[in-house]
Amino acid sequence: MKIIGKKGDEMMFFFKQRNYTVLLIIFFVMVYFLILPVKATTYGRLIGIVKDLITEVPIKDASINISDEKCTYVISTDVNGKFSSGNLSPGEYKITVDMEDYDSIISSKVLIDSGVITINDFSLAKKRGVLSGIVKNKDTDKPIEGVMVRITDGRSTFSKTTDSLGKYIIDNIYAGTYGITASLENYDVEGPNSLSIIPGSTTKDFSLKRLKGEIFGRVMNGKNKEGIPGVIIIVVNGENTYETFTGSDGDFSITGICSGYYEVIAKDGDMERYFTDILIRGGSIISQDIIF
Repeated sequence: MKIIGKKGDEMMFFFKQRNYTVLLIIFFVMVYFLILPVKATTYGRLIGIVKDLITEVPIKDASINISDEKCTYVISTDVNGKFSSGNLSPGEYKITVDMEDYDSIISSKVLIDSGVITINDFSLAKKRGVLSGIVKNKDTDKPIEGVMVRITDGRSTFSKTTDSLGKYIIDNIYAGTYGITASLENYDVEGPNSLSIIPGSTTKDFSLKRLKGEIFGRVMNGKNKEGIPGVIIIVVNGENTYETFTGSDGDFSITGICSGYYEVIAKDGDMERYFTDILIRGGSIISQDIIF
């Protein structure tokens, strides 16, 4: 059929316009489906887990800072210590991991590839602190030398002995909660007590009570082995002196003696007996008979 005239020209123009529209729609549809897969593979992702360096326990709520020259992304670890970024443009990134009471970790030049999931795990070391203090005698308030101060959390143990001024310093301790004790032979042990070590300086002083010992015995006549009453018994060293008298059967007993080396002296009129270097330990009971 042949279309002629003005009306025919208008119809031909209409058909041409419609064809152009259809062709444009087809073109954009093809471009859309061609470009879509490319866009889907232009990004990469970063995943990983953050743990404690010593215990290997996952760390919750650690901050993961992912940055390049253009932008910065901040995400946090979940209850299992895991993290997962959104879509990241391919390139090099700096990763910074922060958590309270832990040393930060910075990982530079982490490469993110197109269409690739990059795995990067982190182990954080706890910040460290210093523990110091003074140990004194509870009764005399004088410093005690040689006291062992020990702290432990079941995995790590740190210890130090006090100097001549009763002072101790333990450094390089991981932040956390510890059991702490102070002990020295012939003194009551203090602890274990619970102590929190924080980054920086922590102070813990102790007052130890010196344990007491006892000495007992009998003063006898060397000929008949009978007990001698009224004999003066003196237990003495450079710091302490203790005295008593023998009873009617010659027996004596002195309690509450501070631990140490002592001289034991028995006096009966002009007669005396000496015993030197008698070690009386805290909590011990010493038997010492004396013959005149």
